[in-house]
Amino acid sequence: MLFRSHAVEYGTVEKIAFRGSYLEVTLLVNGVRLTTNRSLERRNIAIGEKMCVLLYRIYVFDENGAEIRKNEMLKGIDIEAL
Repeated sequence: MLFRSHAVEYGTVEKIAFRGSYLEVTLLVNGVRLTTNRSLERRNIAIGEKMCVLLYRIYVFDENGAEIRKNEMLKGIDIEAL
């Protein structure tokens, strides 16, 4: 396995929007709504489908500003190889 299994969560596809050169996909993961971009070259997905979710980095916004957080479980792993 290329990554630690506890770095992965499962999510349910809620929305899919075509954005010209990519798909914008909204997933519900442990009660949190996440939005990501998905290449048109990847396999088709459907609303309601369960997917493995591996967060490499996330942008966190609150009343004090914004910050980028990286997944500590992926330290030392070549994310491009995944």
